Amino acid sequence: MTPASPGIRRPSRAATEWWLLTALLLALVAVLTVSSQEPSGHPIGRLDATLYDLGMRVWARAPRDDVVVVAIDDDSLAQIGRWPWRRAVGALLLERIQAQSPRVIGIDVLFVESADGDEGLAVAAAAGPAPLVLPIARLGGQQDDDLPLLPIPRLGAGRALGHAEFAADADGLVRGLYLYEGGFPAMSLLLTRPDPPVQATTRTLAAAIQADRWERTDRVGLGALQAPPPQISAAALIRGDIPPDTLRDRIVLVGATARGLGDRHPTVLYTDTTLVAGVDMHAAAVNAILSGRLLRTVPPSARIAIFWTMLLILLGALYLTPPRGGLLLTATAIGATGGASVAAIGAGWWLAPGALLAGLALAFPLWSWRRLHAASVGLMAQAARLEADDPSPAGGGSSQRFLEPIAQRLHRLENAGDRIRELNHHLGDTLESLRAAQREREQTLRFLSHDLRSPHLAILSLLESRTDGALGAEDAQRIERHSRRALELTDGFMQLARAESQPLRLSPHDLLDLITEAADACWQRSTQRGLRIETPAPDRAPTPPVCLCDAQLLRRALVNLLDNALRFGPPGSTVDIGLDRIGSFWRLTVCDRGPGIDPADRGRIFEPWWRGTQPDAGGGAGLGLAFVAAVMERHRGRATASGRDGGGAQIEIWLPDDPDAHLALH
Repeated sequence: MTPASPGIRRPSRAATEWWLLTALLLALVAVLTVSSQEPSGHPIGRLDATLYDLGMRVWARAPRDDVVVVAIDDDSLAQIGRWPWRRAVGALLLERIQAQSPRVIGIDVLFVESADGDEGLAVAAAAGPAPLVLPIARLGGQQDDDLPLLPIPRLGAGRALGHAEFAADADGLVRGLYLYEGGFPAMSLLLTRPDPPVQATTRTLAAAIQADRWERTDRVGLGALQAPPPQISAAALIRGDIPPDTLRDRIVLVGATARGLGDRHPTVLYTDTTLVAGVDMHAAAVNAILSGRLLRTVPPSARIAIFWTMLLILLGALYLTPPRGGLLLTATAIGATGGASVAAIGAGWWLAPGALLAGLALAFPLWSWRRLHAASVGLMAQAARLEADDPSPAGGGSSQRFLEPIAQRLHRLENAGDRIRELNHHLGDTLESLRAAQREREQTLRFLSHDLRSPHLAILSLLESRTDGALGAEDAQRIERHSRRALELTDGFMQLARAESQPLRLSPHDLLDLITEAADACWQRSTQRGLRIETPAPDRAPTPPVCLCDAQLLRRALVNLLDNALRFGPPGSTVDIGLDRIGSFWRLTVCDRGPGIDPADRGRIFEPWWRGTQPDAGGGAGLGLAFVAAVMERHRGRATASGRDGGGAQIEIWLPDDPDAHLALH
């Protein structure tokens, strides 16, 4: 077998499976897109219909004022008589309409049989300036070989004829129509033209009769209306109750709206009702055409390109994100697709996103299944490596074997778990050794505390008891100074070691109480030095300044800060302690009026053993501020140094409310 070239990397298994899954989903989306071009009853079609109806409600508009329906309603039937009316009544109604000079008249009534009064009806139709548009219907059994059902020649000759059909979807609801059927334009399309094509009627009629099949082309959706268009009762118009200019320059549709006449369609073209009369359907179509709200479905090729782009983006994001993020991305993509489809309706386009939604919904579970499978394979590989590394003869577990694959994998995982427990046991032994070392360290500290302190205390006790002066005053002072120096070093070292190692004993404490206790501890020295310590006034807020802290360590840190300020403050001056709240931190400040801190030294004053360049009146050990910094670090706070306006030093310690809530220093 020829080895692969070093410069060529083979794709990982995850990448290969991602490409296979991507190809599968892209093919599925393309097939579903093509299969759902026409309205159908399969799940994708029902999903598209649901989103479409939602968009219809979102983008529904008020009806136009220039489209009016003259309704043959229940009131008209009650006053004039049962339907169909005599031709003389129809002629009178047309005369009344023509007398008001409308723009065009559309009759949603089929006149396919001759009757007495046809001549008068034709004369009334031509009694005014408005052209007349008459409907045709289909005659026959099968849709493809239907013939047009035409109006009687005396009324229809020389007039514009349009089909009155609407397109019902698989669920029985009407959402649109074909602009051309059987060679005839839709009646609503003719009503919106400035001059209906009267001369084309003869050619259109001849072509329709001679055609081999009933052609339906140019399907469009219709924008929905929030309410029915303006209506006028036919009986009121015949009686003359309607003002003479009501219909002037308007598109007038005449049709039956009375209950029981049977001319009703289930539809989503009106948001307030689902069963609508045919004449109101034509009025909705005229409204949509005049308002530019015809909806066309995006061509399949363009939809596939859009769907593939969105699906590739999601699959690429799923490849790069963890499962929780992938679920959020998938939900966002599905929501964005539905929202974009509804928004596109407002622009006159329908995306029919059901195929894409199906692909998006399948992307996450299929990719998650692949990830789970990969995780299972990885766990088995880790178990195999643990078994191979186990020095025991049995390979770190039972040699029992199972025929069922899942049981076998679980058994191997149990063996791997046993191996991990053994490792944890060894780790526990190691931790116990570390604890023993820690105990030895504590013993060393106790030795330093007792055995190193005792001689110094004995020297001081001896010097204090020798009052006869046999030792000599100068030597005694020198011994006393060095002994106190050694004692201070020992105490400072012990404090620092304990601050860095002992567990924190956190509990709520009032910071004002701790400040008062620290000031009281330093009162004697401040009196000897001739300085005064100013503490903050008790807070009048309803809640005291309580902080979660180790009171012993924090009190010692405050004493060290005050001791440092008293050492450098001139006699007669004041050492001020401040307390305020900034964000989630408490800020405690200790200010003196001494020589201050050189800006170049402010970054080093918290280092152990560093005593600075200023004269030290008290001979400090250089561990007091290091102790303060260690305490603040244990509390997840910080200590800073700066100069004070008017001279002196200012030390600030920043203490969080809860040390566990501030794992990072700012």
